Amino acid sequence: LVEHSATMFHAIGYVFFAMPFVVAVGLGIALPLLGLLLYTRFRAGAIFVVAVFLTDALFIGNTRLNLGINLYLNDLAFVLLGAVALARWLLAREMPRRHGAWLLFVLLFAIGLGIGLASNGTRAGVQARDYFYAIVAASYFMSFRIDAQRVQQFIDVLAASSAVLLLLCLYRWTVYYWPLPELLPRGGVWSPDGPTRVIASHEALVLAQLLLLGLLFPKPGGGMQGLRIAAPLLLGAVVALQHRSVWIATLIGVVTALTVVRSHSASRLAQVAALIAVVGLTAVPLIVSERLAKVSREVGQSATTALSGQGSVHSRLEDWQQTLRDWSRSGPREWALGYGFGRDSTRTLMNEVGERRVIRFGAHNHYVAMLTNTGVLGLAAFAVLILWLLAGLYGLCRRGEGGVAAPALFTLIVMQLAYYVPYGTDFMQHALLGLAVAYVATQQREHGTQRSVPAAAGATAGSHALQRRFWR
Repeated sequence: LVEHSATMFHAIGYVFFAMPFVVAVGLGIALPLLGLLLYTRFRAGAIFVVAVFLTDALFIGNTRLNLGINLYLNDLAFVLLGAVALARWLLAREMPRRHGAWLLFVLLFAIGLGIGLASNGTRAGVQARDYFYAIVAASYFMSFRIDAQRVQQFIDVLAASSAVLLLLCLYRWTVYYWPLPELLPRGGVWSPDGPTRVIASHEALVLAQLLLLGLLFPKPGGGMQGLRIAAPLLLGAVVALQHRSVWIATLIGVVTALTVVRSHSASRLAQVAALIAVVGLTAVPLIVSERLAKVSREVGQSATTALSGQGSVHSRLEDWQQTLRDWSRSGPREWALGYGFGRDSTRTLMNEVGERRVIRFGAHNHYVAMLTNTGVLGLAAFAVLILWLLAGLYGLCRRGEGGVAAPALFTLIVMQLAYYVPYGTDFMQHALLGLAVAYVATQQREHGTQRSVPAAAGATAGSHALQRRFWR
């Protein structure tokens, strides 16, 4: 027995001794295979980005690794995805278009990061992290040929994430309101902004976008059909989370969808009827249930505060004005290229009751932050890309090309642009942006090729006629 026990302990010791080497070899094989999969398979990239998005939601962004410097799981994920995106931009033959405005924006980001690292050290990398994630996500999806089928594939993957987000919200609300204090996080709430905000605003925005996709862009089978069935739950979550910026983006998305959706998707009357039905199904439990009455009152108070221009609405307006005033007093380099990343953004603001307070976080506005970090050139490059994208999507909507993909993407991008007024950049919205850019570029190349043959024939005939007239 003693001999067998000694042998067993020796075997266990060998296993533990070999474990680091097994893990290293496994990673050495798995990472290249994952990179190859991301390079060759669009669906693999969609699943990868959505998985990182859900991991962020589950761990509230606290996936930090202390390796002398603070690294996050997202850093490793997007370094890998960035390498794949760069390889596809350089080598992929199927890439529909390399848009000059986007290349300029990425170049200006790199310049701003370089200026920041030289002036402010590692703080520049910390501030630029979210921009890096967003640029990588957008660039990766821009490198694929995107048709309506691939748009549907991405939506199906994203729709699956809504189930995880809804279950996560339900669990956290149950823990708080039941209550189950032993399961609460440190501090007693998941967000300092209120107990109902159990996921971040950019995650709530995805729920709102999926809600509108399911309601206003019905399609038999696939993720959109499932989203339509889950619409009351999605709407209830969006309302209860009390991210008022998401409410506004949702209303803008409804108006946009009713404007651009053509009759082949659904009649406006059917869309409005579905919207009213879902609102009714969602509102009844909030009004009738005693347990949900507290949530109903909080929602009402949140809406009243927003409409009166108090609270965060007032402070953000003051913040944007002060940030722009400070930037306008800088020099020509800052006007053109921005401050660079990592600059100390401490400033003093006046709240609605006349009290002065010092804040250190960045501007709660994607466009203001872009202007100060990358200058007029960076904001102009982004604006050129967006205008080209919206014009392309709207043209596809008017011509009815591509089914529901064009109006669906147009609605998602408009919601995104509205949301970016009070919030900053994030990688999931930029993944949608890259998807939409590649879709428009693919459609323009394919339809342009189809039309170029008769156009070229007509141009040749006209040229010959002009030559005959000249020589006469």
